[in-house]
Amino acid sequence: MIPVDLSYDFRGGDAEALAVSQVEACAREIGNWMCCNTLKLNGDKSELLFIGSQYRLRPLLSSLTTGCSVVQSSASTRNLGVVLDNGLTFEKHISAICKLAFYHLRKIAKIRSYLSEESTIALIHAYITCRLNNGNALLY
Repeated sequence: MIPVDLSYDFRGGDAEALAVSQVEACAREIGNWMCCNTLKLNGDKSELLFIGSQYRLRPLLSSLTTGCSVVQSSASTRNLGVVLDNGLTFEKHISAICKLAFYHLRKIAKIRSYLSEESTIALIHAYITCRLNNGNALLY
C-alpha cells in the first residue's frame, strides 16, 4: 500500500473528478519511478482505501485505473501487518490481533505440560506480547 493524501470537498461538481485524476496521475508517477528503479507496481495487488470520518462524506468511487489495471476500492487494507479501515477505528486490526493471540494461547496450552515455567514464559512473550506490540505506535 502506498499512502496518498488527497483531500477535497464533495460539494463542488468537478471536485471528485479532479481528485480521481490526481490519484491516477500519482499512481502513474509512482509506477514510472518504480520502473526507472527496476521495480514493478503490481496493480493486481494494489488496493484503494478512502479514509474519512463519520462526519465527512466518503466518495462514491468504487475503482481507479492505474496503468492497465483497475484497482477496486476496499473497506480495509493491510500494511506492514497493520489492518487499516476506512474510518481508522482499528476494529479489524484489534480483532485480528485478539484472534491470533487466542490461537497461540490455545496451542501453548496443549503443550504446557511438556514445558518448564521459563519456556512457557518465553513462548508467551515470543508469540503473544510481540504481536500485541506490533503497530502500537499507530494505535497510540
